Amino acid sequence: MDQELERVAGLLRDARDPEDLLGAEPVLLPRGVQLGKRKSAYEALKAVTSLLYQSPDDNDIARDLDRRLEEFYLQAKNRIEIGAYNLQGRGGTIPPGYRARFFDAGVRRYYIGARRREGGETTLYDGYLEIDGVALGEVILKVAKTPETSAFVEREANVLGMLRKEDYRETSYLPWPLDRFETGGRMGIVMRRIDGFNLEEVREHPPYRNGLDARDMVWMLSRTLAVMGMAHQYGVVHGRICPEHVVIEPATHRGIVVGWGGSAIAPVRTGQCVLGAIDTFSAPEAAGSTAGPWSDIYSIGKTYLWLVGGDPKTNEIPPRVEPRLASFLRGMVNEDSYHRPDDCWQLFETLERMKTELWGEKKWRNLEMPSP
Repeated sequence: MDQELERVAGLLRDARDPEDLLGAEPVLLPRGVQLGKRKSAYEALKAVTSLLYQSPDDNDIARDLDRRLEEFYLQAKNRIEIGAYNLQGRGGTIPPGYRARFFDAGVRRYYIGARRREGGETTLYDGYLEIDGVALGEVILKVAKTPETSAFVEREANVLGMLRKEDYRETSYLPWPLDRFETGGRMGIVMRRIDGFNLEEVREHPPYRNGLDARDMVWMLSRTLAVMGMAHQYGVVHGRICPEHVVIEPATHRGIVVGWGGSAIAPVRTGQCVLGAIDTFSAPEAAGSTAGPWSDIYSIGKTYLWLVGGDPKTNEIPPRVEPRLASFLRGMVNEDSYHRPDDCWQLFETLERMKTELWGEKKWRNLEMPSP
């Protein structure tokens, strides 16, 4: 057999799923970027399977491999389109802990596992996704605790669906909803699993009990400013950014803003208000129709001055924090919304310049945390 054809035959023989054959990254990429990378990998293999060989046997093998390659590529495109490419725990069979079927949505079947987290309005469960009898991997099922709190789940599903319509880089800092459902009069959504730590959990880790090093804090802050800058372009006000609603992945330096169930769209224009404002961290005007980007900036400032060991009630910041950075954070938390910044992108750019001026060129810093 031709040497290159034999190599491709081996790859196809060993691949259990399209991720094995066409590759996958540890970082969740925007849909368009994912499709481009998988297409490049597919075309490199297609260049081998579509050739005309001298040996009739090789031609027969090539045609068979080409059909299998097409099947894998189609599966990859379908999984990317629905957000299910390279789910954690993919491959094989559904683990025993997921055997109770939660609900069936046509070709998609979801299984419920252990309760993961209990919130004020919702409960999170580990879940597993199966499509057409194929076990695709682990997901999260977020279910309203009562029919009344379904409004939080519905808002989250609608807002995240809107924010993910475009392939902006910042969408990688958002949860990824896959589906929605109803059970017992309560609404639920299915999302890709995020394996990280919220900022409360980071501060609970013994080395960080007195606050995080500012050089670690700033990369988290920059991610939050970036994703909120994008959200504000759509008119979305989160309204409830707090330590529990920012999740970071230490290994990839990804920072995800979660908890969008209370968000409002263009409150000044629509009159829609933020649901469930959070004491200390939500801006004074957050629950009213005058909420806007300035309200989220207040919450971000409170969250990150707390993360470096400050007091979000008094806005006191430890003296070890560089004065310029401390001043930057205090400027975000003015009680008077008219004297607060209103543009996350401007703050992002200012922070990027400040980081370079304070510490020089960017260097990777490991954030030591236990396995999630």
